[in-house]
Amino acid sequence: MNLKRLSLFAGVALCAATPAWANLFANGDFEENPGIFSNQARDVSAPGTLSGWNTTLGVNLTSSNQNILAGRDRDVSTNVGWIPLPQSGNFCVQLDSSQGNPNVVIGNSLYQTVNLMANVPYTLSFYYHGESVKLAGDAASVHALISLENAPTAYLFNSTNNFFTYDGYSTNGGVGVDPGWNFASITFTPTSDGMYRFTFLDGGASPGVFSGNRDNNMSLDNINLVADLTAIPETSTWVGLGLLGALAVGWQHRTGLRGLLRRLTPLRA
Repeated sequence: MNLKRLSLFAGVALCAATPAWANLFANGDFEENPGIFSNQARDVSAPGTLSGWNTTLGVNLTSSNQNILAGRDRDVSTNVGWIPLPQSGNFCVQLDSSQGNPNVVIGNSLYQTVNLMANVPYTLSFYYHGESVKLAGDAASVHALISLENAPTAYLFNSTNNFFTYDGYSTNGGVGVDPGWNFASITFTPTSDGMYRFTFLDGGASPGVFSGNRDNNMSLDNINLVADLTAIPETSTWVGLGLLGALAVGWQHRTGLRGLLRRLTPLRA
């Protein structure tokens, strides 16, 4: 293989290795095509209204519900003031599963499907926030659910597999206190290749049932999914080829590799 071809091959390898740490979710921070200014809020419950994501409305006994994209600069005294300001950036989303005082059978959800590889560790992380101010009797939790796309509802009433629950008031649980944003991180390794659905389900305090709590309204922001390709033995080869490619490109430079080596070698006495 001539040097120019090796340079091209290794450069491609380096490019292939670099995006391994990129977020695999589209619009994980909700900043893409918001459709509103940062001083506004809008309902994103209808299909296709939240870039990159699908949303569903839950099943409530007595109340309406909606999913809301809310901006940082809105007047919280008049504009969805119960939704917290974003953790960072200009927008966050609330799964507003109930209004008033009904019981929630199944809460609202937000989901996205991603193609994953078997035997590769992935880390899912996100920020979550209960109501801006906790009222007496409030309970807010979010369930992170991971399932193969060909069985997206298999997890809904399964509290043992692919199921993670987070309490929106775990940081500051006192009545009348803003709970603040909490950080969650999960590392998992799929056992098969395929399209996986990641669902964030708003729900109550009973993990297999999702019922019996008031105002289970959870906000989400900065949802990330990254692959740890360093866990694959071949990855080190790709990275090595990338470094070799960088050297090969240096050879093409007019100063040449020898000139580069002269600069790096101390002068002899």
